[in-house]
Amino acid sequence: MEAKMEQLKKYARDNNISLDDLSKAAGMNLATFYRKMKKGRKSFTIGELQGMVDSKVIPEEDAIRIFLS
Repeated sequence: MEAKMEQLKKYARDNNISLDDLSKAAGMNLATFYRKMKKGRKSFTIGELQGMVDSKVIPEEDAIRIFLS
């Protein structure tokens, strides 16, 4: 798993957000979310990231830092 996905896990842990909540916000089940995490941040679509931001599970600036930088 790439370092950025470790950052996502740490962010979720530090902010008491479950990976299940992230996966639901992204519009997928948890198993799919785990597979995408294993493949790395580039496997997530902009729509999935937007879902996480729109649902306020992760702030836009943190999503940009983790997924797009």
